[in-house]
Amino acid sequence: MNDHFTLQGCGNDIEARLLIYSSSYWIFSLTRIMVVASLIAFVTIHILYLKCYQFDYDLNMKASAKMGVAKVLIWGVWVGISNHPSKWKIWVVKIGEGLIILFQIYDFPPYKGFLDAHAISHAIVVHVSYIWWSFIHDDSEYRTKTLMKKAK
Repeated sequence: MNDHFTLQGCGNDIEARLLIYSSSYWIFSLTRIMVVASLIAFVTIHILYLKCYQFDYDLNMKASAKMGVAKVLIWGVWVGISNHPSKWKIWVVKIGEGLIILFQIYDFPPYKGFLDAHAISHAIVVHVSYIWWSFIHDDSEYRTKTLMKKAK
């Protein structure tokens, strides 16, 4: 008997490793599907409640804030485990989005009659949008290069 790790029913070490890799891949895929499905269900139920039962502005603000925080946390986890070369842009975007959420929730009256929390949040949105699309461009180039290397 050899010293390599084998599974019952697998002829050699390579088949065992492929089986372990594929099962961990499917578990990771199922986790992603469960997270996405629960978020879609939450948004759908929220919209149906507001549209068909009762439109409640405060409830809508609370739900929108929770969805924003969830989005920031999910992307934060992705950035933490990713080795993407442009992941610093996601950190900047998520910090900016966190500030936007804070300025939307904790509104204050205009300072000297022209600068309030809503205006500041709109000013932040411009810069966050530019950095987000810059990340999307960098990500498409990175993924294309990765796929081209795998194809060779």
